[in-house]
Amino acid sequence: MLGFSVTDLGRVRVRAAEYKALGYPAQKWFFRHGPMSGHEGMHKNVELVRTLRETVGDDYDIMLDCWQSFDPIYTIELADRNRRVPPRWLEECVMPDRIDSYRRVKDTRRYRCRAPSTNIRVGVQTLSSTPRRSTCCSPDIYWAGGLSEVMKNRRLRLVHDLMVIPHGHSTPAGLHFSLAQSPLLTPLQEYLVKWNAINQHFLAHPIVPRHGAFGLPAQPGLGMDLDPNRLRRRRNTITRVERSAGILQFYLVNLWRNNPQTKTGLTNKGAGKWRGGSGQVRWPRTSRRVLMAGAVVVALSVAIAACRSGSNAAKPSSSDRPSLPSWRPC
Repeated sequence: MLGFSVTDLGRVRVRAAEYKALGYPAQKWFFRHGPMSGHEGMHKNVELVRTLRETVGDDYDIMLDCWQSFDPIYTIELADRNRRVPPRWLEECVMPDRIDSYRRVKDTRRYRCRAPSTNIRVGVQTLSSTPRRSTCCSPDIYWAGGLSEVMKNRRLRLVHDLMVIPHGHSTPAGLHFSLAQSPLLTPLQEYLVKWNAINQHFLAHPIVPRHGAFGLPAQPGLGMDLDPNRLRRRRNTITRVERSAGILQFYLVNLWRNNPQTKTGLTNKGAGKWRGGSGQVRWPRTSRRVLMAGAVVVALSVAIAACRSGSNAAKPSSSDRPSLPSWRPC
């Protein structure tokens, strides 16, 4: 539920009930506050979990994402306050490489922890072989080196009975991995409702769950083909300001390189004629005049271009604009 409001608990109730009615078997929400928010932030996080549990009931999975911004002490205290309404897991409660911190949380509370783990094979092996570590890993297929590398890492997690649920960064890539695994290893597919709609906007065949579940894609391949109807040609135009700035830059660079007095000031420390009292290189008088004139030209060009763009620029019609995915504001 990334992108939905978590500060207005009334809206939280409406959204949670709405997506449960749509058939989603679980929901993942994101904490708004962390250790730096003090006691008030802690109370708000606790109220969020209680509101979700009261809305969806006890026989429904809720997960909470901690943004990798908690520490073990804060995580344990938050878990203690929510022990009567526990979520299915706390995700990324500490930084992914701090395996000892995950062990401290697991030793104190019987909570499932979902860790992004490290996306390299050495880190995956360390996390998988450590006792009382996280019980679920969520590699990001884009960051871990693609499907081939994630499949190799998946074998390390399989022998240690670790669930593997890829991050919801890419729906097509994540779905190909999930459908190829056992339901015991990968029981869920993460889908960020707002983010994945934006992320797939330019795809010819975006993947959207129906009644809270995904089907097998009908198209061959990974499914990342672009839809030409959603693409607009970028006009290769140069504004008056860009043209003037380019000419001025070309002239000044060549003037600096070809002026023997400037070269003397750069290479010979004894040529104090072109150096200031602080040792900085000073421009020759002719170059300073050219620079000032060029600055005036650029300023006038900017003003003229701004006036013309405000009055005479043709605005694209609504038919030329690509249609963005729509959703109700939270």
